[in-house]
Amino acid sequence: MMIAQTKQLRLQVGGTVNPRTSIYIVRPSDDELFGLLQRGEYANVLCSRQMGKSSLLVRTKARLQDQGYATAALDVAGYLGTMGDANEWYQGLLDGIAQQLHLDVDVIEWWKASRAITPNQRLIQFFRDEIAAKSSVPVVIFLDEIDSTIALPFTDDFFVAIRAMYNNRASEPLFERITFCLVGVATPDELIKNLRTTPYNIGRTVELQDFDFDRDDLRPLFRVLADDPAKGKAIAETVLRWTGGHPYLTVRLCDQLVATSRILPEEVDGLINREFGSLDELHSDVHFQQVLRFLDERVEDRRTALALYQRIRSGEQVRDETTSTHIALRLSGIVKRNRHGYLVVRNPIYARVFTNGWIVKTLALADSSISENWIARPLVAKTSPFDKLLESLNSDRDLAGVEYEHLRHALIMFFQHHNCLFPEDLADKTLDRVARKMGEGNAISDLNRYCFGVAKFIALEDSHKRLEQDVFTKDIVNDLSLRATASGNLDHSLHQEQRLDCLRHCLKTLSIADREFLIRYYDYPRDHKELATQFGISPNSMRVRAYRLRSAILACMNGCMDRKEKG
Repeated sequence: MMIAQTKQLRLQVGGTVNPRTSIYIVRPSDDELFGLLQRGEYANVLCSRQMGKSSLLVRTKARLQDQGYATAALDVAGYLGTMGDANEWYQGLLDGIAQQLHLDVDVIEWWKASRAITPNQRLIQFFRDEIAAKSSVPVVIFLDEIDSTIALPFTDDFFVAIRAMYNNRASEPLFERITFCLVGVATPDELIKNLRTTPYNIGRTVELQDFDFDRDDLRPLFRVLADDPAKGKAIAETVLRWTGGHPYLTVRLCDQLVATSRILPEEVDGLINREFGSLDELHSDVHFQQVLRFLDERVEDRRTALALYQRIRSGEQVRDETTSTHIALRLSGIVKRNRHGYLVVRNPIYARVFTNGWIVKTLALADSSISENWIARPLVAKTSPFDKLLESLNSDRDLAGVEYEHLRHALIMFFQHHNCLFPEDLADKTLDRVARKMGEGNAISDLNRYCFGVAKFIALEDSHKRLEQDVFTKDIVNDLSLRATASGNLDHSLHQEQRLDCLRHCLKTLSIADREFLIRYYDYPRDHKELATQFGISPNSMRVRAYRLRSAILACMNGCMDRKEKG
């Protein structure tokens, strides 16, 4: 069968897709990101490499410009100045933004003239006085490859400044005109490195998903694969069975099929065998090297991560959680969350490349590296409380990681049995408390028994808290109900207990930081000033944050209650 050589559309393998000349598959994230930025919400597009983040950025930027927005998009991995010089880097960043926004300002002279104040204050002042105050339209600033800042020692000031502009919108209306979108391979917690500084906990994270036959319009792909769309669809279906819809791998395989000019759907398997026989044959492949580099450079505890991957690869049902290990594996790209909330190997190509043999080999190399480091720096090496916890589980670090996950799962089940609201958080709290105890030099003979003893105590603490929380949880429901009733957004036909059930469900959709904030906000009804001081923000900023979280919870509760009524 002849493959169509379509002149109007082409397949672009890697790099940022130009939607005017190349195939671009629209996903739900396109409208989600566009909607957030239109409403002035900060957004984070943070996921594994080659998922189409930069292409989404370019398309969203163009859509916003069509709506009259002023936009700037910077690749912060590019040259913004000397990597060790904070002043030069910040000047390069602001100069790039100023050029794209056509600002009439000499950034270098401006920066020098304001040297009497801190970098953090200078950044805030520049965005307020030179951008917001001089713009007659909303401004959206995209920062791509944001993970490249993790290695820089001075970028905390930048993210603290961005967060301050968001939190100060209530007291300084000019900041309402500026919206930031961060794009890269990172988590918000990684962006601010100083552990004594509050993490970068603002903005909505937009998840980019793999291509899906049932959800996405893949007809542009069918048309470029064959003259007959039905035949193009058959080829694409075979490709997606192998790639799992991974954007880069899907386009790469389709491009190779187009290049052969003659191909049948059943011949795709042969192409897979030739191209992806083993990881050793892909040593110069940029895509797979990026995955390996992430695992090598960005995953702190590779043993635990690989032990978790081994469990997932063996078919064990591992629920996706917010632990650093789960997040690291997702960001590496070798696993993803399925529709049921479990982690699975990303696609059959990865399954045949990242094998058990690869796991063993990687662990052996890690052991060699660890041994060399101990020989070279015997006085620097230090065992952390978490290491002691793992060692007490099993002397074999591989098995220790597996046993740790089993123990954590058992603790989660324990807290679920005791009707605790956030069992995953309480399981982590239990293990953290035990690890600290061991780090203080306390010997524990029966670790499992001790862990569950601590868990019983924490469950008791939680039950006392819930007696109090039931009061202000109802306060949240009542508050939301009153606010929503005034605007006609909430139906009163459901009982109070059903609303409480929906609220508990919706609280779980928030980040731990946002959830704690909202609960504490209602726990301090008379002294918000003291609470604002504890959070390190102004009372006005705290009220704005509470308003935004209430709005998100209200939208979630509406959906939950609709489902209950229909059910």
